[in-house]
Amino acid sequence: MQDLNVISKINAEAAQRDIPVQQAAGKFVVAEYSGLHYVAHHVFDTEVDANAKAIEIGNKVGQRASVYNPTNV
Repeated sequence: MQDLNVISKINAEAAQRDIPVQQAAGKFVVAEYSGLHYVAHHVFDTEVDANAKAIEIGNKVGQRASVYNPTNV
């Protein structure tokens, strides 16, 4: 049986693999972090929406965001 921290890390790594897939599909992706730990990612059609979400996340204490642009431009 795996430790809960190990399971959480494996799940986060699996979710992060979706980011380049979404970028290749022409989407803007905002990755959300709590400290150094990946929490989730959000997918948007426009840069404006992605930046708005990144600002919203960044306004929370201990949270940060990274915006990834589409790669199929």
